[in-house]
Amino acid sequence: MSDRIRRLRARVVETILKQFGFQLISQKGSHRKWRNEDVELQV
Repeated sequence: MSDRIRRLRARVVETILKQFGFQLISQKGSHRKWRNEDVELQV
């Protein structure tokens, strides 16, 4: 088993973030900010 982190496409990551309760709050070009109000976390 490899110690490397598997690469994921942005669309897959966005789907995972939505499943964990994150919402898209802003976007500037290709950079997007996601926030989860329940745990007060922004990525």
